[in-house]
Amino acid sequence: MKLPLIAMYITFSVFAMTNVCSTIFLSVYVWKQQESFFMISAFYFFTFLFVFIGVMVGAFFMFWFGSRWTFLCSSFTALGMYLFFWTEGELSLQAVALAGILNGLFIGLFYAGFNFYSLWFASQERLSNVLSLQYIINGVMQIVVPPIIGWIIFVYSYHVFFVTALLILLVQACCSSLIPQVRIRFPFRRKEFFIPLEEGMKGLGFSSAAYGFFLSFIHMSLGVFVYLYVQNEWALGGWNMLFACISVFTYYMLGRTFLKPFGDVLGMIGVIISTAATLTLFFHVPVTYIVFNTVISASLPMLWVPAFTQHFHHIFALGKASSANTLTKVMQLLVFREFSICIGKLSFIALLLFQILYFSPSLSLIVFFLCFMPVAIYVLGHKDKGLMS
Repeated sequence: MKLPLIAMYITFSVFAMTNVCSTIFLSVYVWKQQESFFMISAFYFFTFLFVFIGVMVGAFFMFWFGSRWTFLCSSFTALGMYLFFWTEGELSLQAVALAGILNGLFIGLFYAGFNFYSLWFASQERLSNVLSLQYIINGVMQIVVPPIIGWIIFVYSYHVFFVTALLILLVQACCSSLIPQVRIRFPFRRKEFFIPLEEGMKGLGFSSAAYGFFLSFIHMSLGVFVYLYVQNEWALGGWNMLFACISVFTYYMLGRTFLKPFGDVLGMIGVIISTAATLTLFFHVPVTYIVFNTVISASLPMLWVPAFTQHFHHIFALGKASSANTLTKVMQLLVFREFSICIGKLSFIALLLFQILYFSPSLSLIVFFLCFMPVAIYVLGHKDKGLMS
């Protein structure tokens, strides 16, 4: 593995620790303020929206200042967010919206640089291995961090957790300052952040939107829904450790055995298992969220790694073939992909609020649409396969 990727993955390891905390425990902290689906939906809405805005801003940072600033600003934004949580008492709706904005920028700015580095410095033949490594590192942090943070919150308080997160973020900021600098020298065509001109990107966009919709529910399930079943953060951390162990094993096996001829087979198996797991959610029993997360921890990697790898292969090929500057084109397409994921995530939040406000707190309508997402991820990702190959 090339030296820039090694430096990048060291920084990513530290980032993953804080990101795990944000995904699981911040959502529970927000939920416990008023135990309101409206409040938690507002937090997720602004988080998802500003992840995309963060990716777009990160692209311009790479043009104006260089890639290192996307990582540094990500760290500084998260430092501001946890300082805000540390100093605030009970959160108002406006405070929750601000926290969601800062959380989204923290994630989006980081991934703007990280996805670019992963794509640019990895050879095309090793791309699936590099992407699997990304998920394995993230999974290892999901194994180690949740039980420790859950114990800290359970025994001490959320304020001690916030101080712990601030210390981790200081380490992330130091690591970010050592990342090799890359600067995009040619300006972007801003319209192509939203409407790319290249053939084959339509299927990629719809596939990414379906993934965004599905992933939004998984994020909420790993945090709030499992918490509603176990009722304490230490047990929540323990269950998330189990889910992560299953994911890491799956990603490890994919990284070792993922061969191009088997990508379609793995994808179809992932579709079948993910859909079956989603159907269990029609049984309105809290334990079904444990069953869902356990099964989906194995099936989602089988579905998403082949699709994700194909997306990156296609973006890489379009960047190389473009008459425009390659770095600029690759970054434009990565921003479009993140825009598509954002549309899927915001669609989930809109549907969730619609059901809660006009129907009932039951999630039957959400689950109905979720059942179609694994098929959509697979089929739409292969819609333009002939163009991608």
